[in-house]
Amino acid sequence: MRCGNIYPLNGAIAILHVRYRCYLIPIKAEWIADGLIHLGWMRSHHDETVAIANSPLNPGLAQFERSRGLTRPAAPVWTPNGGFQDADFARAAGG
Repeated sequence: MRCGNIYPLNGAIAILHVRYRCYLIPIKAEWIADGLIHLGWMRSHHDETVAIANSPLNPGLAQFERSRGLTRPAAPVWTPNGGFQDADFARAAGG
């Protein structure tokens, strides 16, 4: 997850930095299909985080991502406001 989005494993970069609020949790499409991952909670958690930050979360590149040579963020397979972005992941998740 990055800004509440779900990314493929090869798109996840985790580097601790000052005032780090990000976290990585494993999520499999099958876990969503089996009801083990509650996407409604993830949406509400995202909204709460945005409210705490008092501004929209910036989905752009963080400094550590730029320093690794990335020019754009990884493409999410699910977003809190847009739902499934990847047809294969959606199918596997039962969405």
